[in-house]
Amino acid sequence: MKQVGSVKAFLAAALVILASVPATPGCTMTRAILENQDARIDSLEAANADLAVTLAAYQDSIAFYDFIDSGEFAQEMRFRDSEINRLQYILAICRDGGSPIAVELVDDLFEPASARLTQHGGSRLDELADSVREHADVGLINIEGHSDSTRPTGNLAERYPSNWELSAARASAVARYFVEKHEMDESLFRIVSYGAAHPVASNGTPQGRRLNRRIRITYVPGSDR
Repeated sequence: MKQVGSVKAFLAAALVILASVPATPGCTMTRAILENQDARIDSLEAANADLAVTLAAYQDSIAFYDFIDSGEFAQEMRFRDSEINRLQYILAICRDGGSPIAVELVDDLFEPASARLTQHGGSRLDELADSVREHADVGLINIEGHSDSTRPTGNLAERYPSNWELSAARASAVARYFVEKHEMDESLFRIVSYGAAHPVASNGTPQGRRLNRRIRITYVPGSDR
């Protein structure tokens, strides 16, 4: 490129000198030749710039194929696939309400037709406390309350007008037990009341209704608190 610049400078100087010389047929022809050469130099410089762009593109392509041949490309793809699978798993868990830690029947934890834990229920939660704490270190704990389809009646209905309120009260009692008895941070927990919306058995039989009355403890990994 320096040589091209020197040639152009020489031609420009020559044109200045020729401009001061009286025009003759020979000089006019020489000036035309120099002007033509100058135009060709400009054209070559433009072509050279285009070639530089093309060369850079080829160099990028070569670097990409080297990236593939080195195995780094496959490693990067495996990492991305793994990350996609992890995020899909978390999304599926979030949609399902979390990954199960335990499912406990209401009848085994609470006094009949109430949200008061029994002594046996407290003992069962004591057995689960270490597992709940361990999962709380990596995610958010959901305490889900589920009921059968029988609506609260009598005195129970005065306090809990629907199964949503009753299920929420039972789930809250479980979370409160972990917080107060096992000194867990209340920000670790999220209370979810499904009422009778997600039965796991028929509500047409006593056994089915018993299975539907349950507390489901789950965790959602990586959740912000």
